[in-house]
Amino acid sequence: MPEQALVATEVRDELGYLFDAPSYVDIRGAGALLESLARFTLPTLTRRREFDGAGIVTGGRHYVATFPSAEIGQRFSDEARRIYRQRTAALALHATTAEVSADELLTAFGTQLRRVRQALRQQRAAAPIQPCSSPELRWCDACHHYPATQQRGDELICRPCLNRRTHLSDQDARLGVPGYQSGLADAGEEDLAARPVWERQLRWFRDNSAPKGGDAASDIAALLHRRLPGDVQLADAAGCRAVIVAEVNDYSWLLEQSADSQRALRISTRLNRLLDDAFFEALGSTVWRERSGPTNFEVLLAGGDRLVCLLPADVAPAVAARALRTFESQSAFATEGRRLNFCAGIGLASAAVNWSTTAFQARQALAAARQTYLRTAASAPRGSWRSLVGVEPVGGEQGWCVNVGELERALAHARTLRRVGLAAVQLLPMADALRTGSAGQLAWRTSTWTEPQRRALAAVMRDLALGAAETDRSGGVLLWPAIATLLDWASPIAPPASPRPRQGSEGTLPAVERSA
Repeated sequence: MPEQALVATEVRDELGYLFDAPSYVDIRGAGALLESLARFTLPTLTRRREFDGAGIVTGGRHYVATFPSAEIGQRFSDEARRIYRQRTAALALHATTAEVSADELLTAFGTQLRRVRQALRQQRAAAPIQPCSSPELRWCDACHHYPATQQRGDELICRPCLNRRTHLSDQDARLGVPGYQSGLADAGEEDLAARPVWERQLRWFRDNSAPKGGDAASDIAALLHRRLPGDVQLADAAGCRAVIVAEVNDYSWLLEQSADSQRALRISTRLNRLLDDAFFEALGSTVWRERSGPTNFEVLLAGGDRLVCLLPADVAPAVAARALRTFESQSAFATEGRRLNFCAGIGLASAAVNWSTTAFQARQALAAARQTYLRTAASAPRGSWRSLVGVEPVGGEQGWCVNVGELERALAHARTLRRVGLAAVQLLPMADALRTGSAGQLAWRTSTWTEPQRRALAAVMRDLALGAAETDRSGGVLLWPAIATLLDWASPIAPPASPRPRQGSEGTLPAVERSA
């Protein structure tokens, strides 16, 4: 007779829900809502007296827990679906249950988890998409996407927008509780892991980045006032902004290889902590340089196998390269031996383009990076283990996908060429000349350039030729589209060096900055 019920849940298309709101306030509220549902609501629901369950794997859109019987597990699944439908009115939570013995959780947890997730994928594929409907044929004044269900004053509003605003109000009220900031300052690792990303971000910057005073609560309060960037702070000097969507490769596969449920929980917790450390450090060092000003970035989701953040466009490639390099170097310690990597998609656009369009470009870039990773991992060429980054600018420019080493080289060369006054319109027509090696055509196209510009171009060409073996391609000149694109988007100032890594983890590899 089975003694336990293993329940696995998955949220369908939470990124579509996240970026459905066109305004920045709604996007931030949607991100806080998803984090609260995944990290607080489901674990709290599991521990309720009538369920008496135990969480095993937490983070992101996946959640796994055990219950004393299949009947209790089914009741938990029904309640979780009801909560997601009530709070979001658009997201569907899929869940499946399998009966296992207590011994299997200690000796064959990965096998059972693989079986449950396979049934979950089949259930998700067979489930029809249920559109959100309303008897009132009026549209929401805030998002213009859903039928309005309530009227607040003169404003018609839909249930998703109302939930986002309610969550923001709850968040402000939570910070107003006496002693809350002191509690956040003294929170332990397990307590902090179950909190939303904005709380973890405040605690992390207080402990690792910002100058600390004698009162931890005052430090967190000061950081809180700098945490609310508007659209102006989220754009660079040219008025451009970016969305980064990143996903850990082989995360689910790694958990399915674990025989012990407690070891899977330990690995999941460490990876979540490493995800915070890598991206918070990269954002704090690269984007938030003026400590007296606002934090001109916003992390919407961070946990499990996924991260989403908003930031200025000129620093987005450098943040992605630095964070993924840090994650690569320390993931073997977090996973007890196996090195993991990331795929990331970066959407770049001007401030006139709404967040939904920019996010769509980022998701397209992430899909391209994932396809490249799966294709190269099968043949295992040199460098295929590295994290891959796809970039999709909005406005007709062609996207591209490179690994972290290539992105760091392209950024270094773009900074070198930008410092001498070159622009992308001067470099893109030279791709054919570089590919064919025509000296005459190169001399003709650079005839109007200054001598420093020609010397910088010669130095970049020498490095591309010498470093072509690292790219596993026919020649380093294929990095030229990436360099030309980054020339107009990347900051000409290199980020500071990485700080000393945490004690007990692998050394953090510093960002590669080649001098052209």
